[in-house]
Order: sequence, then C-alpha cells, then structure tokens
Amino acid sequence: MPNLKGKGGKKHRRGKNVSTELKVDLPDEFQYFAYVTKILGSGRVNLDYYVPVYDKHNNISDWTKHSKIGVIRGKMMRRVYVNLNDIVLVTEREFDEKKVDIIDKYDMAQLTYLKKYANMPPINELSENDVEFDFENDDATFTNKTSTNDYMKDIPTFSDDDEGIKNI
Repeated sequence: MPNLKGKGGKKHRRGKNVSTELKVDLPDEFQYFAYVTKILGSGRVNLDYYVPVYDKHNNISDWTKHSKIGVIRGKMMRRVYVNLNDIVLVTEREFDEKKVDIIDKYDMAQLTYLKKYANMPPINELSENDVEFDFENDDATFTNKTSTNDYMKDIPTFSDDDEGIKNI
C-alpha cells in the first residue's frame, strides 16, 4: 500500500507552509497606522492611531493623533500576539466611534519596507514616549567612601551579655 502522506517525515510536513517572502499589507483609504500604548486584556488594547491630513494637492501635510480602544479581530486571536509598542494596522468602525479594529500587525522587517514605500507617520515623534531625566545636582560626583568605623558597635552580642553577668 503506497504512502498517502507524501515524501519525508513529520519534520518535512511541518515546514510546508513556511514562506520566506516578505508580505506587507499597505493601508487602503480608511486604514491607518497605530501604536499600541497599553494592553487591556481579552483581545483589547489602548492605541494611538494617526489619520493623515491632506492639502489641496492631495499630499499629506500633517497627521492627527487619536486615542481609542483597539479590538483584535477574531482571525488574529491566539495566532498573532499584539504586544506593547507594536505598530498595527487599524480601521475605524462605522457603528461604534469609541473603538477601532486591528487588522494586521507589522514586524520590524516589515517596518523598514513601510518607511521606504508607504506614507508612514513619524510615530517616534508623535507618540511622546521619550524619557527625559532631570538631575538636580549635575555637578555632584559620587565616590565610594570606605569608612574605618565599626558599623556593628551598637549591636549587642552574646559576648557582651556574658561579661555583664560575670561582673555581678
């Protein structure tokens, strides 16, 4: 009886659906880039998405930032994990203005392609997530001082108690 599963073993069949091509979905007319700011659980995230503002020559002049709750679509649930600080593709809902639907998630390799071939908003500049450190004493130099004082001189020991009993 011939083998109906084809040539190769289990590992050969396991790698059958793996593709090495870089497939990138470019946004359509009502699809926007978004930046995940908080994970809420049960398929929902807080995100900031950016809507382009067009000038009279139909060129993008500016980006407007909107913050809404994003819902991960059912086809992506438990297959594509959306994490904090990820770039995703969203669409607005017609029936619910408080939420948007997450359609796709972009990898780091896809982001370089998008920056080159798509009109991508400057998410690093618009997200306002830059960390700034303010030091009050910039002149202060910190040195490691070694002290010769005994730091355990005030702590009672058993030998101190024994001496006090002997003296009575």
